[in-house]
Amino acid sequence: MTYKRSLTIEICGSSGDRSLAAGEILIKTLSDIGYHVISFDAYPAEIRGFGKTVAHMRAGREIMLSLSSKVDILVSLNDRYAIEQLKNLNDEGVVIFDNRQRDITYEVLQQDEGQTDKHHLGPGVYTEEEGWKEITSEQVSIAGHLGPGMYLYGVPLYQLSQKTTNESRSRNIVVLGSVAALFNIPKNEFIGNLTAKLGKKDKSVDSVVAAFEEGYNYVRENVVKLDPYSFERLSVDRKGYKLMDGNKAVAQAAIDAGCKLYAGYPITPATKIMEVLFAELPKHGGAVVQTEDEISAIGHVTGAGFAGVRAMTATSGPGFCLMTEFIGYNVMSETPVVIVDSQRGGPATGLPTKTEQSDLNHALFGGNGDTPRIVVAPTSVKECYQWTAEAFYLAEKYQMPVIVLIDLFLSLSVRNVQLDPLPDYKKGSNKLPSQEDMKLYLRQKITDDGVSPRSLPGQENGYQVVSGLEQNEYGTPVYDEYSHTVMTQKRFRKIKTALDHDVPSPERIGQKGRVKLGVISWGSTAGAVADAVDSVLKEGKSVAMLKLIVINPLKEKEIQAFLDDCEKVLVPELNYQGQFANWLSIHFQQKFLRFNKVATRPITHDEIEAEINRLLKE
Repeated sequence: MTYKRSLTIEICGSSGDRSLAAGEILIKTLSDIGYHVISFDAYPAEIRGFGKTVAHMRAGREIMLSLSSKVDILVSLNDRYAIEQLKNLNDEGVVIFDNRQRDITYEVLQQDEGQTDKHHLGPGVYTEEEGWKEITSEQVSIAGHLGPGMYLYGVPLYQLSQKTTNESRSRNIVVLGSVAALFNIPKNEFIGNLTAKLGKKDKSVDSVVAAFEEGYNYVRENVVKLDPYSFERLSVDRKGYKLMDGNKAVAQAAIDAGCKLYAGYPITPATKIMEVLFAELPKHGGAVVQTEDEISAIGHVTGAGFAGVRAMTATSGPGFCLMTEFIGYNVMSETPVVIVDSQRGGPATGLPTKTEQSDLNHALFGGNGDTPRIVVAPTSVKECYQWTAEAFYLAEKYQMPVIVLIDLFLSLSVRNVQLDPLPDYKKGSNKLPSQEDMKLYLRQKITDDGVSPRSLPGQENGYQVVSGLEQNEYGTPVYDEYSHTVMTQKRFRKIKTALDHDVPSPERIGQKGRVKLGVISWGSTAGAVADAVDSVLKEGKSVAMLKLIVINPLKEKEIQAFLDDCEKVLVPELNYQGQFANWLSIHFQQKFLRFNKVATRPITHDEIEAEINRLLKE
């Protein structure tokens, strides 16, 4: 590439334009030729309907941890929607658009008759009340909305698509050919990925490749390149890297960690975890059950955990709420379960296709009584793999629920990552009874570390009663003050043991020693914080960050040491209340500055950088 550390590309269209499919092929190709990539797509919540879809990706020579709010290259498959994206385009940004859009034939679905009626309308917009409504080319064309210094390239996407496939829906492939030619991306890599995507035996593969070639050749023969941007193949060894999103990383971690049962109910954005495991888990001796609801899902996982089987469920906020009672049950019965919660906008059904970090309160406090649980929040796709696998180890070792908090951004963000193999000791951590224990088996035996020996069903003399009632060491229900106090202390002692033996110290990044501003981050926002801190450090500013993955229990001594080094402390997060800042305030006598957004999209590094600079100037 040229002078830029990275380039951000958007392909914008409407539902049915296959913008996201084009983005998937483009990001795969950029990864194949040596670039680090990160992506995040935006799409409507409705299963079928009209609305804006945007494939958003960033590619660079160096590892990037976050998205940028500014776009360098905007590809328009629908000018009406792409015009809305121009506000994010850099002053020297590039726009690729259809310069013959008056010839487009729109397809309007007549739902009451179940038939498709085609109308030659020219430029237009769609509303449910009026259907397609013609408007002037000046209103609809993106060409009339560009600012000075921007680069505009017109390609007859529709005509070239009709020429090769006899339909307009191949415009996304034509535009990929145009992008390849304009930015010097090796076309053979594109064609290979197109063929792999469709399958070599697909009858349409030849016409799709032809559509790509038409776009490529048109730009080569008719377009004069004026912008400074270019991709070239990098001489980088990417062996061992995998292109995956957070959901795939979670599913792969479950397989590698020895999960044998996944139970779940489909819910955006966690459904893909179940889809991957449906295909892959049976190959590894496991089973997947699609249950009738989330209550049944956590019930299946609880039963498997009781039987000594590593099991997991994944859901989003509304489903997570339904699992609350079972969280308390698993705490009381000391049953290991792993729950992955991919957070989306709430409350209630909320915003199914928008990201947020607003389930933290529920993850920490959801449930009646004193219900200790371990809560972890990965900050990247690679950490989705590492910490989902770790969750199985912790749940089994400490016989309690472990909640893995990701979010829609991490679930769907695609990156090329290199996964480290799991240590063998992480694959089995059940504390089995000794021969001495089995002489008089006590399921809830009081121990120094709070963890009792756990017999499995069918083990001789390992009889136990399992209920949600308070119990003594024998598992007998009890209601007296002494027993409840002792058993509550035991359950919380497990948290202390986990803190001392299995919770890593938070990672400090940036300036050492005393700093003017410290930033504490958690979850997916940590990537944007790290990129922002790196940027302001290069300007010589006094700043550092602390990245937390384990949210409960907290490494209080290490966090306090960081706080002591900071004149001010900022906590950015994607929720309205500042839930993580509130959690920290319970533990530390410190004023935390808050940067809270409910923007329905990830916080970007430049937004946090601007806030850091503002605070440093005060």
